[in-house]
Amino acid sequence: MQQIALNLIAIGVFGMTLSVLLGPLLNISPAIPAVTTFGVLSLVTLDGFSFQGKGLTLL
Repeated sequence: MQQIALNLIAIGVFGMTLSVLLGPLLNISPAIPAVTTFGVLSLVTLDGFSFQGKGLTLL
């Protein structure tokens, strides 16, 4: 996997962790970060298996 793809995944994981931690402070429903996390991880997995990580380089 390319370095830029790994960096984008790391930034995404950090953002999702931050949204989970700040959710109660900002009155965000716990379902929103959970669904977002599931969706993003599904897309990254699909990209890794189907496109060999080339989808993340488009960003």
